[in-house]
Amino acid sequence: MLTKTRPAVHAGIDVSKDALMVVLRPLGQCVEFANTIEGRKELVRWLKKFRVKRIVLEPSGGYERDVLKVLRAHELPVMMVSADKIRHFAQATVGRVKTDPIDAAVLAHYAEVVELPQPLARSAVAEKLHELLGMRDLLVEQRAAMRCKSHQMRAPGMLKMLRDHIDRLTADIKAIDANMLGLVAQDAEAAALLRLLVTVPGIGPLTAMVLIAELPELGRLAYRKLARLVGVAPLAHDSGKMRGYRPISGGRYQVRHKLYMAVLAASRGDNDLACFYRRLVAAGKPAKVALVATINKMLKRLGAMVRSGTPWRSNAPVA
Repeated sequence: MLTKTRPAVHAGIDVSKDALMVVLRPLGQCVEFANTIEGRKELVRWLKKFRVKRIVLEPSGGYERDVLKVLRAHELPVMMVSADKIRHFAQATVGRVKTDPIDAAVLAHYAEVVELPQPLARSAVAEKLHELLGMRDLLVEQRAAMRCKSHQMRAPGMLKMLRDHIDRLTADIKAIDANMLGLVAQDAEAAALLRLLVTVPGIGPLTAMVLIAELPELGRLAYRKLARLVGVAPLAHDSGKMRGYRPISGGRYQVRHKLYMAVLAASRGDNDLACFYRRLVAAGKPAKVALVATINKMLKRLGAMVRSGTPWRSNAPVA
């Protein structure tokens, strides 16, 4: 006698400040939970009844972090998918219509049809660094805006107020930097990784802490997968006999930005990465194309360094 196989259940959770809207496919159930400590506990108990195969969330201004942390703590298969991917998927499936239940249904549908790799969870130290780095970025943006405004301000009283504000922001940024270094120093594994990363030309403590917080896959994934995660893998744009320009896109912006600045600094020095970059430019490659290629070489070396636990070696091959 044939037995019926129960279809896999997939969940989508639309997160807002106060509520968690959950849709299950193919069951069609739609339930709302409070985005509170008790509400998240109730959500976990409810999801465990269905043996959910995959749960998908999208970024929601930081309101998703607590539910993501709780679901991962209970070993539920939760994935975070970038908002642009979900937006394109929604436009292709439901169009421009938008409500919380519809958004949750789109996330559940995405979970059902798209095979997603199991992400690596951040360590406790990396989670704290992630939060502090977000605050640091906000303060840096505010300081840049204040500095720009100070060049335009003519009223003496207002100019002094702006300069005082800039000084306070600078002090706060330095305090966050010291806090992050203290956090890393208290964790043996993170401290060892920081010491390893800062041996790379162009990488300082801040870039190293961004890598610790935002790229836990470093040293664990193959280089090509790592390049796609960061967003520095060239994307094919071909059709028939046409071979188009291969741009880079997506990925983890903060990591990509820091690596770009690190390679830019390294390319001005006397090291293997600088030699590789100059060789590409001398061969006729545009400067930005050469920089992206050098980021890829740096990533490849970083992965090998972390896997083996060995610092940067200037005579190691980069080509």
